[in-house]
Amino acid sequence: MSATGYVTSLWEPDIAERKSKPNQNGKSPGVSAEATPVACELASIALTRMQQDGRLSVRQREGLRRAFATAAGLFGWAPLEPGAQEPIEAATRDLMTLAERGARFLDGQLAAELAEKKAETSQLKRVAKTVSKLAEQGDFDEPVEVPYCHTAKEGSQRWVTKVEKLTLTNSSEAEEAARGLEKKLDGWDKLRVEMVSELKGKQRELAEMRKTLPSLLQSSRGLLSEVLATVQ
Repeated sequence: MSATGYVTSLWEPDIAERKSKPNQNGKSPGVSAEATPVACELASIALTRMQQDGRLSVRQREGLRRAFATAAGLFGWAPLEPGAQEPIEAATRDLMTLAERGARFLDGQLAAELAEKKAETSQLKRVAKTVSKLAEQGDFDEPVEVPYCHTAKEGSQRWVTKVEKLTLTNSSEAEEAARGLEKKLDGWDKLRVEMVSELKGKQRELAEMRKTLPSLLQSSRGLLSEVLATVQ
């Protein structure tokens, strides 16, 4: 018997980070932990824009508007007075800080996933060895659970890390499970290599995206002005 699941990426703030209070436009050198989700949203929108040759759909621009509005609350932006430019410049600097932080956060998640992928095959071999040893122990007093992870492809597009768990009740089950794991190791490793290549490609895309952040914010000044005009 086995149970399966998938490891997914979550854009969650680091709770150990120091929290800072909102400040007036451009006066906050740091970014609070609560800002991490909107920072990642800005970076994700910038990545999508780059992939779409510098264009955003109506829905994506609305997502950008919501991100700007959330940032306004986090930074305590002052309302925009008619004809004023300084609040826009200051807010743009805050947004650049946010977007850069989001890009670093996403890159950190990719780096962590790559590290896990590099160790995956050796870990699977250790699991297979553990199960083989269980098969040599004879009957078990109680069921033994053995968790493990391997690379899989979901549908035709998405690579995932699949989490599985063997539940073994006797030595014959353990022996059969060990043989099954050994047979699948090569295939899983080939999938792992392909996923590593994809993750490295995403890292390169993120690096390129960071170069486009100034143009994203420059092209969105009208949208930012609309948000600032509604700040209370």
